[in-house]
Amino acid sequence: MAVGVNNTEAIAKFENTLGRMKPEIALSAARSVFLSDLRAKLPQVKVPCTIIQSKKDSIVPESVAFYMKSKLGGDANVTILNTQGHFPHLTAPNLLLKVLKKALDIE
Repeated sequence: MAVGVNNTEAIAKFENTLGRMKPEIALSAARSVFLSDLRAKLPQVKVPCTIIQSKKDSIVPESVAFYMKSKLGGDANVTILNTQGHFPHLTAPNLLLKVLKKALDIE
């Protein structure tokens, strides 16, 4: 599952968000996500990057984070969150916040 196993609160939030989305906006977003391939642009990214990935993401495997790191044109690091699901901001917000604060140097 994209949200995370046995996380009914996160699932409810996600369903609520999807339910409020206008169909034309949902279609536009889906096209953007599923029909875009920006891999050729990765070497052009020269700013430092922190790639944050859930350990058990059923949508994007961990290997994608390391692929991105290897192709980016600047410094990059990968942080694997010990959580599951594609939306760590819903399933593990405190864990994600800790990583974001470290990446932004605002601990």
